[in-house]
Amino acid sequence: MGGFWYNGGNESTIGNNPHIGPYDYGVEKFKAAVYYVTDSDSPTVFYKDTYKSVKENKYTDEDICNGKLEVDHFVEAKKGRLVVFDSDIFHSAGVATSKYRS
Repeated sequence: MGGFWYNGGNESTIGNNPHIGPYDYGVEKFKAAVYYVTDSDSPTVFYKDTYKSVKENKYTDEDICNGKLEVDHFVEAKKGRLVVFDSDIFHSAGVATSKYRS
């Protein structure tokens, strides 16, 4: 069985830095998923960059956190939606304009 982790927010969370799935399972890539428990005006941001491209371009953590990655697309947070993707794709939570989720 694969690993599982919960990246939940709280009322003070208004977004996060781009990140990828953990690389401590002895494999370079596996499937990751985002499940939206509620509707929110905070989309998930997917970037064109992958673990491999970041290493090839020698990006630092500072580069990643300060906008060096190129946005590929956004996915709206809709209750019941499941998004499955390769774990080596950088992604992040967008910034919500409302602190309340429906």
